[in-house]
Amino acid sequence: MMAKAVIIGGGVSGLSAGIFSLLSGHEAVVLERHSVPGGNLTGWDRRGHRIDNCVHWFTGTNPVTDLYSIWEELGALDGGVYYPEALYTYEKDGRSISLTRSLDELRGRMLAVSPADGAETESFIRAVRAATALCGISPKNDAVRATLTEKITSAPYLYKYYKLTAGELASQFRDPLLQGFLGEFLTERFGALALVFVFASFCSGNGGIPRGSSVATARRIENRFRSLGGEIVTGEEAEKIEIAG
Repeated sequence: MMAKAVIIGGGVSGLSAGIFSLLSGHEAVVLERHSVPGGNLTGWDRRGHRIDNCVHWFTGTNPVTDLYSIWEELGALDGGVYYPEALYTYEKDGRSISLTRSLDELRGRMLAVSPADGAETESFIRAVRAATALCGISPKNDAVRATLTEKITSAPYLYKYYKLTAGELASQFRDPLLQGFLGEFLTERFGALALVFVFASFCSGNGGIPRGSSVATARRIENRFRSLGGEIVTGEEAEKIEIAG
């Protein structure tokens, strides 16, 4: 039986709800109070500069993951994905270290920076590989889906970081460069596991940047919704929701 879905809010969640409603055979209309849909996928021009502070990276850009297939269905990645060679670089006292796309390269760099931190470095890299498996990617090959066995056996390597903050993780290293590299990216109060999964996503090709960044991604999702027959009404704000029965 066909139903009509009225969706309040034209951000990624609202547009996605509309797309899946249409794919399920229903009608869908999105009501958005702003002049354009897109929600947090926002950018603007000011004094000759483009300001875009939403999509720093996009989880789910590795084709072997389940999330990638969802982004594909939503049309979000139709413009392609850009993968920078490094997500960020930390500098201190004339030395620097970068979160590179190659986890093996990162491991070698961390060991070269501080051989005395070898045990902690190896433990951290094992945890990143374990998180890669839990993201659905084989820790041996970022183009291969992780097996159930890989997912199960990876969990114990993450337990050490379960209750640690990023600051506490950083304090287990002796070298000041590695301390800052691990402790200051997400700030010291963030959970260490969050940092581990950031490394895992980026190094496994699962953290790329959609071409055109925020606004272009929003437009692609909007166009997918419209192409399926969806309706978007802008400048309409929901003041009250009436629920009967």
